[in-house]
Amino acid sequence: MAMECLHRCSFGCTLVQVLVTEYILSTYTPGKHDLALIPEAYSMILALKGVLQKAGARTVVTVSRYLTDIVRFSEAVQTDEESYIDSLERLSKSFDLVIAIAPPLQLVQIADAIHEDKLLGPPRSIMRLLSSKHLYARVLGECGISVPQTISCAGRSRCDLSELDGPYVVKPSMLAGGEHVYIAYSRDDVEKLVDVVAMRDPRGYAVVQRYVEGVHGSISIVFVRGKPSLFSVNLQLVSVEDNRIVYHGNVLPLRSEPIVSQAKNVVNKLSKCLGGLSGYIGMDFVWNGEMVVVEVNPRFTTSGIGIAKLYPKLGEMMLGLADDYGSVYLGYAVSGYAYIVKTGGCTDSSLLEQCLQGLVVGTATSFEESLARVELLNPRAIFAPTPKEYLRNIC
Repeated sequence: MAMECLHRCSFGCTLVQVLVTEYILSTYTPGKHDLALIPEAYSMILALKGVLQKAGARTVVTVSRYLTDIVRFSEAVQTDEESYIDSLERLSKSFDLVIAIAPPLQLVQIADAIHEDKLLGPPRSIMRLLSSKHLYARVLGECGISVPQTISCAGRSRCDLSELDGPYVVKPSMLAGGEHVYIAYSRDDVEKLVDVVAMRDPRGYAVVQRYVEGVHGSISIVFVRGKPSLFSVNLQLVSVEDNRIVYHGNVLPLRSEPIVSQAKNVVNKLSKCLGGLSGYIGMDFVWNGEMVVVEVNPRFTTSGIGIAKLYPKLGEMMLGLADDYGSVYLGYAVSGYAYIVKTGGCTDSSLLEQCLQGLVVGTATSFEESLARVELLNPRAIFAPTPKEYLRNIC
């Protein structure tokens, strides 16, 4: 309903009021939260605020009271961890739309607290299913989308691997940011990692999947009134270090016809299968001739930073204020590439201002130029499991 009202107002009426909230930036407490996600959180908010303001929306951001002296926005509301959800419920009543970025568990809590017409995202029931790194596989499998074998484990004593083929990926069920994701090559290793990972999960569950070898990537989709309005296929820059899958950034958009064609097929299946989708949804995949979706994030993702850099109309698309272009593929709508790359760890809370600069975003005229710049900024981002020579063939 809210999106329909905004669409009718696209030719001049009351300014659209949007509240943008990111969990890490909004609840940060010194000594309590992982600093590693701060650069991505800050960069996502900057990107969203920029494209929404360009679309003519008044955009207000929530910021932790511990960050207000460092993170400065023209319009911001101070929040803290203890009252965060209650604050959003109260604040949302003064806005037309709320855009929320949060780990899966907190995203579901936010969705439950805010009137469904105001939250720019999937319906609550779908968001709850897609946010789970276990349940998503059942949902997408029923939509005819390829997913890996996936099981959920509450510790090693409750983990039946009898029908799951190795190698394996072990990760938390309800965490974000690629945290604590491991590769295991034996069932003994899986059982050891399940206990470690489940301790990190807010609900005490680990997810075990069949490891899929290939190119790591993601699909970013903007849905308007149930239909895909814009999508992009993005290369994920990952390395495997001590059997841990480490995310370093993205290069986008990919323009390889086989990958784009398969991604479009996935987008169309998702759209037809799940009704009422709106806002931005990210889907992580591995491609080895077949596109296998390994995770879904029903919210704005790091790849969106690059999309915003290349496509300033992203805000109009998200708000449903753009002309009806149908389903636009980013790689056909723009020239050049964007790269997003992490440049270093962020572990010292006394250096928070420096931490905020730990993600570099730029543009390049060619895929080769993008990879060269990424390699200069973070050589680990171009390492195995995908050789650079192979990456050139799928750009």
